[in-house]
Amino acid sequence: MEHVATWTSTFLHLRSGSKLEARSCSRATSTTVLLAAAALAAMRPLARCVLALPPAWQREPASSRSRCTVQRASWPRKVGLRVAGGLCPVRVNNNNNNNNNNKNNNYNNNNNYNNYNNNNNKLSRRSAGEAVGRVAVTGRWGSADCDRTCSQDGLSRLEDLATSLGEVTGQVEVEGWVRSRRKLADKLTFIDLTDASGERVLPTVFRAEHFEGPLVVAAAASGDPAEWLALAAAPASQEVSAAQRFEAYASVIRPGARVRVLGEAEALFSGEPVLRVRRAVLLCAGPDLHASAQVLFEVCRGALDPKEAVDALGLSDGLPALAELCRDLRTAGACDSVSELRRVSPATLRALESQAQLRRRALPQAIRTAADGGGRSLPVYTGFLGSGLEVATAVSAAHAKGRAPNPPTGSVADAILSLQAAVLGAAALAVVGWVQSRRRFDGDVTVLGLVDDFVATGPGLNVQAQGPELRMQVLLHPLLLAEAYGSTFDQPGSLGSVARLRMYSELCSTGSRVRVIGIPSVAAGEGQQCIYAVAVELERCNWKLQAVLRAIEYAAEGLLPSPEAARALQLPEEVGDEKNAGDALAALDATGRRWAAAEASRRLQGPASRMGHLPDSSTMALAALAKLRGAWAAEELEVAAEAAPALRPGRAGSRWSQKKRPQIEWVAAVVECLAASHPAAGTRPLRILDVGGGQGHLANVLAETFGPQRVSVRVLELGRAHVERGRRRAAGRSLTNVSFLQGDASVACFDEPGQQPDIVVALHACGVLSDVALGLACRYGAAFCVCTCCFRSNPELQVGGVEAHEWLEVPPEQLDALRLAAALTGDAATATLGMHSLNALRAGAVLRHWKPSPQTEVSGGPAAVAVKLSRFPAVYSHCNFVLIGEVCAEPPVLETLCEAQKILQ
Repeated sequence: MEHVATWTSTFLHLRSGSKLEARSCSRATSTTVLLAAAALAAMRPLARCVLALPPAWQREPASSRSRCTVQRASWPRKVGLRVAGGLCPVRVNNNNNNNNNNKNNNYNNNNNYNNYNNNNNKLSRRSAGEAVGRVAVTGRWGSADCDRTCSQDGLSRLEDLATSLGEVTGQVEVEGWVRSRRKLADKLTFIDLTDASGERVLPTVFRAEHFEGPLVVAAAASGDPAEWLALAAAPASQEVSAAQRFEAYASVIRPGARVRVLGEAEALFSGEPVLRVRRAVLLCAGPDLHASAQVLFEVCRGALDPKEAVDALGLSDGLPALAELCRDLRTAGACDSVSELRRVSPATLRALESQAQLRRRALPQAIRTAADGGGRSLPVYTGFLGSGLEVATAVSAAHAKGRAPNPPTGSVADAILSLQAAVLGAAALAVVGWVQSRRRFDGDVTVLGLVDDFVATGPGLNVQAQGPELRMQVLLHPLLLAEAYGSTFDQPGSLGSVARLRMYSELCSTGSRVRVIGIPSVAAGEGQQCIYAVAVELERCNWKLQAVLRAIEYAAEGLLPSPEAARALQLPEEVGDEKNAGDALAALDATGRRWAAAEASRRLQGPASRMGHLPDSSTMALAALAKLRGAWAAEELEVAAEAAPALRPGRAGSRWSQKKRPQIEWVAAVVECLAASHPAAGTRPLRILDVGGGQGHLANVLAETFGPQRVSVRVLELGRAHVERGRRRAAGRSLTNVSFLQGDASVACFDEPGQQPDIVVALHACGVLSDVALGLACRYGAAFCVCTCCFRSNPELQVGGVEAHEWLEVPPEQLDALRLAAALTGDAATATLGMHSLNALRAGAVLRHWKPSPQTEVSGGPAAVAVKLSRFPAVYSHCNFVLIGEVCAEPPVLETLCEAQKILQ
């Protein structure tokens, strides 16, 4: 107690039922805090204190900020505690423990989980270098009579750990379903485990440095390693490192899987307790084809135990079946990536899909929702499942075998007439149409609404929906799958498998065009015309980028046939023809696929895909400016852009590396041309003004590329946070020729000597901010490079004290109509016309308002500006129009403005 009395005054106010976090700001070591807790317990003998100290507390320097968690059962109303080392800020989180006595006691009564063959044997705690203990299995996944008969000795209850993980000491063992997974870099993975109800969550963390190994997988495969080696043609001996085993489990443990883990509790930097995993066993793989394939890949690499894989996949034939699957993967050369599944035989794919379906059907509803992406539960389909189902099933099987008739294809209206005249369920029919609507239901059921004339939806659209007589309902149902009848993936158009059914459910989204062969049925609603789909072909993909990317991925995997992919994506010959489109797309890396998707998205856009309403005023405004667009022709300008060292490289395939970074490098290359031809070049450092420069990504590149002897860059930005962050970035790179100014560009003034800009740049200046940047260039006689975008943004800004329509000299109604056309989505051609028209007006305004300044005077008279309307590559952004102005010695001929386009080329 003497020690407590001499400590400096810091009080932790503790209330009954509270959870506290003490953040030590000085030399409050773990020993000091333990003494404080012991002293407090001595003062209040009835109080119970549990103090969780992270290991990092004992490693951190004295000046670092540490955290601990204090939990107690019954503190007095308020207690003062003095802690050595000064003030410790405390955060109190009220934690109501009234429900501790109402814990769920139905752990062994999960109906869906009883359909599984669950492993509940305790993990063998072996020394490093030995394999994780194996689990006994009495049946296979999906068996109706599988009961949980294994011992529960040593296995902790997940619901207990979820509520009291902070009080756990030593190693614990628990199993549960994977609800979510978050992978950070290559050595850290957070996984949330839950019970069948999905209500209790146990956070776990997998760290590569804590995951135990290495392991000799081959020796632990079975009682007779030679038998496994002979069956699977595996290497005779294979040493597996702990890092490889960590990578394997980080890949196979995904939402919908069931695992058993062994670890100890630890506190994160935020103070929240998590279970740090040292060992793990995969009890059940995820409920999809890729999860099954990933397990096989890890077995082939030697990072996952074959016996564990057999149990997780639910292979009824045991190791021989696994060996056959692995041998097929090795023979096909598909052991490196899930995208190589297209090389595997149809028999192997059907086997993997069958087991995945069994696992999916046995999942609890909450876990199935998590495996499907965590969204809301899909409704159960209760529509037309009556007349025609048996006929549709038979036709589906015949079509998969290639014996079904191929009826002539007609429109939706023709198909509806045929349905009204024919006997329901008597014959198949083929129809091609646009997908006007799509509804998904639980159990891989999808209903499509086909129409002859697609009506897009979007902002400003006010049209009446088509009546039911103009729309045909198409049902994609698992009952029509013909995998039991021997279908193969080589049959184009046949559903034939769960993977193909899901593919068409995704690709047949609103705005796509499909061809369907189906059998008539009776719908739930009177007057609705419905068919069962036994075969589907994608005629035209949805134009949206994510839909195009999915189609490319399916084509690369071989699920979407090459002829169908080439037709649906309108692939050019240089990308791939109908014979090798799949191989060509599979050969592309992540960046190449995104570029191909961006180009395909633009090709697929048109009036039918327009998401919004184009009024007559916009159409008339575009027509009125056709001659002006001809005078200001805009073509893509290719410049020799060099890699900017001031920019981080970015992750391969990321938006930064694919779009933002190339745009910055492109603008920097254009500024190089403008600076080289400027009259003041070489006499003094040129002053560059970056309007709306944000955090200074472009400004830092310009400053570092040209150096302080050539340029000084000023960023004019309205946001305070961006300005402060930009200053820190520039200081971190030791850039002395970059400055940041917070302010409104529309009222900015640089009239003082030595402040006038020589070059004005603006990368994606939104809306009227582009006009403001051009106005500043005109006012101070500066060269410029302005990339325009977001044409309906910032309409309140003024340009040189006047409204934007006055500066452009167009009626405000016409300007609004052009902005609406430029912002149109889903119709790239019309939007391009709108953007082209607006920027042509801006180019003309620059020629009218630009005035040379004394600093740009050259021998023989004042300088002039040559304006060029250009575009950077569309793969970087669809808003790719750029206005470039070069300060030159002689003015261009105003009567032939097209000659100005040749400057800088």
